[in-house]
Amino acid sequence: MKRISMKNSAESKTIQQAFDGFIKKCQLRNLSKDTISYYQESFRYLTKTIMPDNIVSSLSESVVEDLIFELKKTMKETSINTRLRGIRVFVNYCSELGYITPFKVKLLKTDEEIKATYTTEELKILLERPNIKKCSFTEFRTWTAISVLIGTGCRIGSLLNLKIKDLLFDESMIRFTKTKGRKQLLVPMTKALHDTLKLYLEYRGGEPDDYLICDQWGKQIQRNGLIHAIAKYNQRKGITKTSCHLFRHTFAKHWIQSNGDIFRLQKILGHEDIMITQQYLRDFGQGDLKESFEKFNPLECIARGKSKDYIKL
Repeated sequence: MKRISMKNSAESKTIQQAFDGFIKKCQLRNLSKDTISYYQESFRYLTKTIMPDNIVSSLSESVVEDLIFELKKTMKETSINTRLRGIRVFVNYCSELGYITPFKVKLLKTDEEIKATYTTEELKILLERPNIKKCSFTEFRTWTAISVLIGTGCRIGSLLNLKIKDLLFDESMIRFTKTKGRKQLLVPMTKALHDTLKLYLEYRGGEPDDYLICDQWGKQIQRNGLIHAIAKYNQRKGITKTSCHLFRHTFAKHWIQSNGDIFRLQKILGHEDIMITQQYLRDFGQGDLKESFEKFNPLECIARGKSKDYIKL
């Protein structure tokens, strides 16, 4: 028989075992696959400076600092912070269970950068409809996917889970059932997008329960597959930017610079916290600042209204 030890489970548990327990808890909480994949990717970075079979109690602030030191050699601060946010959730989990001595995972200070977007000229090139008589289905599908991304501001994960039955043509709405906030989202469908999707379905075919964006065999395309297809499509068009998420930033920029309401933008983008939406306002709302300042400034308004009373020297 195995001898009974006075050591508790935390003293013998490895970092890998602790992380496995963390992922199991995430699955029980019904977190999205994308969120769990993000935590797994963050953990892979953590194991660059500490072996997964080490005792979990060896996870400390110095381990995270060593990781930051290594990542700084090849990554920007913003990219490092993306990994640290995922690691921080796991560290907090270990702290709550008493596996480790509690410590804070601190993010790096970064210069605030305005989010990159596609220019109007780049969008015109990307949104030019392919020659249906000459193009492949893959090219036509990719063009349609880009049209949905820029036409709704949706995330790529929401697009990939869109089914044909979620296109509510009679109501001119699109129903996104898979969102980051796990809440169903209804987004208006413009006439241009309506016509694009109608044309796409003439060639795509399929049943109501089939996924809208598919491969050439009608099966749901994987995330990396669509990301690669869009990058290749952009490059063939002479566009060096290839990020799918830039379409979302571009949608927000155009909305704000067209004086769109920030609260409606929050609803369309599916942000639970208005502060996230307001970041777009900080980034893209400066262009019209002078014009708005002149238009709504009380001193200027009163002065314009009483111009006949000006004293001439």
